[in-house]
Amino acid sequence: MVSPYFIDTTGELVPVLPETCPLHDKDGRPCRICRNHYRLRKTGPYSSLWVVKCLTHKKCFTLYPPGYTPFGRSPLIPVAADGGKVLDLGNGAERFRGTQFDAALDAAQGKAWRNGNDDPGVSKHTFTTQVNHIQRIAVMLGLEPDISDDQRLAIAQTLPLSTLFLQDGANCFRSNPGYEEAGQAICSILEMLSDTTLSFERLTEAGFQTGLWPEPFFVGSQHRHLRSSAFRHFRTRAPPTTSQDVKLSTE
Repeated sequence: MVSPYFIDTTGELVPVLPETCPLHDKDGRPCRICRNHYRLRKTGPYSSLWVVKCLTHKKCFTLYPPGYTPFGRSPLIPVAADGGKVLDLGNGAERFRGTQFDAALDAAQGKAWRNGNDDPGVSKHTFTTQVNHIQRIAVMLGLEPDISDDQRLAIAQTLPLSTLFLQDGANCFRSNPGYEEAGQAICSILEMLSDTTLSFERLTEAGFQTGLWPEPFFVGSQHRHLRSSAFRHFRTRAPPTTSQDVKLSTE
């Protein structure tokens, strides 16, 4: 569940508690939501996350702040904890700096991640980590060559982008590209995401459609209603492959 976090009178970041849990629609029983415990984080978001429990359905759920996905060490897009936009993000693909897209942004510029790298602007993670990040991004954006046409159409309509444009990117990955070419293909997609349509919710839905994480639910900051993505208009099937199956040349 994704919920905006706000600073309370004690200076603590606290989320908006939902009125219901994701299981409410399955049986209609009234939910009773309470705070269960804090979830400490070693990487971003650097503040502790709240884990809430539905006493009715006896299930716990982590409340992620906007911008973050399960197991994400960095945000998917740069937004504030309350969901507000972060200003001065740059232009084009550089708007995604400081996010899960860093691997592709660096690759597009021919910057390989290496342990002991002296360049202060390049991650000190390993090249294998960079390639793994690029592979996951390729799946989320519909560049995985083996997903179905219906799957790619759904992603294109969710983001929204031209299906033909995504197909061209998939053709690039089908040819087993080097990391730099793969990064450039991803950045060309990021360039097409306009400020008026770009949203964390769209990208999160695309990640769900491609099987990278479970179905996301969103908590409204005003009415505390729990809802599914507003962009869930298409019936899709899980892709036949995972991010680990996308092949990149290491040359």
